[in-house]
Parts: sequence; structure tokens; C-alpha cells
Amino acid sequence: MGEQVTIVHLAFIIVFSVFVQSACSILSKMSQVDGNYEYSVPVSNFAIEIVKFAVASTLFYTRTPAPDRNRQLSTFFHSRRDIVFFAIPSLIYVCVNITYMIMFIFTDPGTAQMLVNFKLITTAVLSEIVFAKLLSRPQWLSLIMTFVGLALTSWPMSGKSFESDIVISFALAFAFSVFSACAGVSCEYVFKRTDYSLHMQNSVMYFYGAVISLITAAVADPSVVLNPFAGFNTYAILLVLMRAVSGLLISAVMKYADTITKNFCSAASLCATVILSKLIFDVPIVAQKSFAIIIIFNAMLLYGIPESKAPVPAVEHRKVEKVDLSDCEENAV
Repeated sequence: MGEQVTIVHLAFIIVFSVFVQSACSILSKMSQVDGNYEYSVPVSNFAIEIVKFAVASTLFYTRTPAPDRNRQLSTFFHSRRDIVFFAIPSLIYVCVNITYMIMFIFTDPGTAQMLVNFKLITTAVLSEIVFAKLLSRPQWLSLIMTFVGLALTSWPMSGKSFESDIVISFALAFAFSVFSACAGVSCEYVFKRTDYSLHMQNSVMYFYGAVISLITAAVADPSVVLNPFAGFNTYAILLVLMRAVSGLLISAVMKYADTITKNFCSAASLCATVILSKLIFDVPIVAQKSFAIIIIFNAMLLYGIPESKAPVPAVEHRKVEKVDLSDCEENAV
């Protein structure tokens, strides 16, 4: 679809996404009781997908003209390729979540959280391959700076950071980063290379996400089927709603910007979370995290300034030799 947004609207979406993601982190902490989740996290993920699907499908039916809506639905349900194609990101995200959980079995939390940030690099590499998106040296430097900044925010302050097997830790981190990059880039590919509106695309992918989340929740804990929302408190409900909003905003960022921008939003939200944690929970901002925030902020500036953009390859024009038409006329005669 030829949907476009202005730079101002995109900037608003990005900034709003940063603060919503940060709010999700705060609500996640507030929803815990004595440091634990009393509700089922897989069920909350299912609820998030249901809310996103409800919002996206409502927007699709209310904001899309009937002829265009019918055309999109007919095209989708008659295209086996698209039916399968839209399910791919959700399936890859299952691999992402499984790998992430396995990492915390074999790796201490601080090291795991630090290593998963390598997805910034793998996403950029895959974006270059899939979308032929050339990044300049300053932009690559900004990605590395962001990775370093994020690593500093999660680097353990104690001396127990590398007690786990380093080889297994790095192997799992690399697998997670590859899966995460594939999931993000495949989502962006669906958004940009299929002829559907954003709301239609969201509706289909969130439907798949809801089905997969439901299966995951049932497999993880079959008892939740009897009372799925046991333990949900007010903050848990707010978290579901905020994460649904976050998902809708992120999909807009990937459609109208790209996956790399989405990753920068996540990095910026982490910085905002550090500041909000100080204001709400009185968590001290140590020098290490302050330095990390400065690095991430400067990295984002470096990535976005016009001087950092990769130059567009010049089109090579062949020289055309001048032909004397009089000679041609004489030969023709």
C-alpha cells in the first residue's frame, strides 16, 4: 500500500514508543510481588496479542474503505504465499523466546542481558543483505557505540559475571542475535513488501501471535487453562495494555522507518527507564550507567545526522561517441 507519514508524525511515533517501552519496564517491576510474578507470563503474552489483534482489526475495519478492505481480504485469503509468509515472523519469535530462556539457564542474568545486545549488529548486517541498505562507517560506529552503552548498563557490578561457560554463553547469545535479527527483518519485509495496509498486516500477524502464544501458555503450564488470569493485579493489567500499545507503535516504526530504528528506540527506552527508576524507585544512577547513557545518546546523534548517511552510489553513464551522420547517409546512398 502507498501509505506515507510525515517526518513529524514519524518522530512523534518514535518518541512515544520510547516512553511507552520505558513505562512497560516500570510496570513490569511494579506488577511483581516480592520480586516474583504471581501471574502467568505466557498468559499475559497471549492477552497482549489479543489486545493488539482487537485494536488492529478494529482500525482496519473502521479506517479502510469497504472496497479496499474487501480487496485486501480477498487477495490475502487467495494467496497461499501470504498466508504462510505472515506466519514466519511469529514462528521465528518463538525461537527467539526459547533461546532467550535457555540463555538464562546456562548464563548468569547480567552476562546474558549484556550479550543479547549483539542483535544490534546482526540486525544491521541482515538489513544490508535483505534490503541492500548501505550503512556508512559513522553509522556502523554508532551501532557499536550503542552496543557498548547497552553492555555497560547490564554489566554485573559483582565479580560473578563470567562463572558460566563462556563458549555456551556466546554460542547462545549469537543464536539469539541471529534469530532476533531474522524476526525483526522478516517483520519489516512483511510490512514493506506486501500490498496491504498497516492495520491489515498487524491484524494477521497478531492473530498468528495470539495462536502461538496460546499454545505456548498451554504447554508451559496446562493448569492455567482452568484459571488463566489468576494472580493478575492492577499493574499486570496495565502492563498488558501498555505492551499492546508498544507493539502497535513498534510495528509503525518498522513499516515507516526500519528495524535498526526500532532497536535504537529500545536502547533509548532503556536510558529512560534508568532515569524513571531513580524517580519512582529511588534506584541510584551509578557512574557506569551515566556513562552508558551518554554513549547511547551520542551514538543515536551520530547515526541520525545527515553527514553520517551512506552516499547513494552514482549511476555510471557510458560515453557515447559522436557519430557523423553525413557518413551514414553517404553509405546508405
